[in-house]
Amino acid sequence: MLIPEIVLRQSDLTEQYTAEPTRALATLHDVMVAGLSADSSDPDSVDRLFALAELSFQQALTKHQPSYYLAASIYAYAFMFPDDAALQPNPFDPRLRLAADLYNRGITAGFTTGQEAEVELRAGRYPLLFGELQLSLDPAQLYWNKRQFTHFVAAADLVINGLINRYRQAGIGAPLVASTTIPEPGPEAWDIVAPRAKVPVSVLLRIHNVRQQLLQNRLQAALEIYSRPTLLR
Repeated sequence: MLIPEIVLRQSDLTEQYTAEPTRALATLHDVMVAGLSADSSDPDSVDRLFALAELSFQQALTKHQPSYYLAASIYAYAFMFPDDAALQPNPFDPRLRLAADLYNRGITAGFTTGQEAEVELRAGRYPLLFGELQLSLDPAQLYWNKRQFTHFVAAADLVINGLINRYRQAGIGAPLVASTTIPEPGPEAWDIVAPRAKVPVSVLLRIHNVRQQLLQNRLQAALEIYSRPTLLR
């Protein structure tokens, strides 16, 4: 039996999740928060965090609502990066890789707009299933090598022709590609970057003291853009 199914059964939410998944997720969130309030290292709370990440993502695929994708990313982040570094998951826990995938895909889909599947990275307030996410983004991070990033799209959505080998680097963050423009044309306009060239970036949703923040209805986080794969610390 999978962890989400076990957690639903333990909380007597199996039938409700089938009939009213949104209410079941809200109830499970409250149970998880109560557990974290009592003991942030409670293994049952850790299991609930992972279950909430996976179940939220499942509902996101059905309902196509950004709030579910963002919730999945937040729960996955809380599972992977506890406030106390001593409580980090066992590196051999198979859920760790899945949590990273849910986190990455949740960011990509949570900020995707309907316009040619563009990923819109901006500061602001975003509704969540359990409250609100207040998001910041340093405008300086939208600049790279005297160019400005524009038109982010998911790397997985690109169709690549003519290249035999694909190279990947380990890390975490939503893998995107960005177009670039020169905000103020000058000597840089004659650089060697082709006008239609795409730049690979990784986008992180960083949430300090995430488990403590989950005890409230309003979370604060920051979007961070990197032009290379990142090992989050």
